[in-house]
Amino acid sequence: MAAYDDIAALNRHNYLQKVGSAQYWGQPSPWLDLDPKAFRAAAGSSAPHRYLDNPWHKSFLENIAGKRLLLLGGGGGQQSVLYSLLGAEVTVFDLNPEQLESDRRGAHHYGYKIQLVEGDMRDLSALPPASFDRIAHPVSIVFVPDVREVYSQVARVARTGGMYWVQHSFPFWPHDGVQIEWAEHGYKVLVDTPYVSGPIYRDAQGRTEAKGSNPSGEFRHLLSDIINGLVEHGFDIGGFWETPTPAMIRERLSAPGKEGSPSHRALFLPYGCVALGRKR
Repeated sequence: MAAYDDIAALNRHNYLQKVGSAQYWGQPSPWLDLDPKAFRAAAGSSAPHRYLDNPWHKSFLENIAGKRLLLLGGGGGQQSVLYSLLGAEVTVFDLNPEQLESDRRGAHHYGYKIQLVEGDMRDLSALPPASFDRIAHPVSIVFVPDVREVYSQVARVARTGGMYWVQHSFPFWPHDGVQIEWAEHGYKVLVDTPYVSGPIYRDAQGRTEAKGSNPSGEFRHLLSDIINGLVEHGFDIGGFWETPTPAMIRERLSAPGKEGSPSHRALFLPYGCVALGRKR
């Protein structure tokens, strides 16, 4: 696929640079060790279980069997496996063919059908209008400058009454020019850039910052844009959550991890947020 513009080209380049690292969260790794029968039983229970332990899943997964689901910017063979095993008709739309290949591997392993589409989430013209009951969108929207570009595309392909859950990086977070360090009895937060939307850069040491000459390919989106953009494009807000949720934090307090570690820091500051919208 030819890159649509410099933004897509940069994100494609960054992906290829990072994917070889075992520390890279987006490394293709399809879930091939699930017991489908046990997984389906767990998905229908109220007990926490692998991946499906977040409050927004309850309404989103209700009666999902037979529904047409778009997994937007979520290739990698993990989430597509979960939704497919629950009976959804899944289409995966992703910029990176390596990610889509992992979804193909997952489908082959478990024996279900899946549709794979390579493209930029800012242009969903390859998909027919009003064709999806559910749209699941992980935190990959951080790679586009304006959430409204994507929201308008999602609104076109969502059916009336269709649900759209979208994950965002929390705007007030270290990669947006906020430095957070553990200082003996608590976290010290240093804010050295204005709280505005826009591109995120990296300095010579690879640290993220709000200004510079080396764009990271990521963008800060303000809460006002995240929520109001959905309303403007025809979605009613069905819920909004920080991640981790308070319930998850309470569960982790018994083993919070090392002071200063990402898991420990998440007990004090959210690292993301999720909006659940329903198409009017």
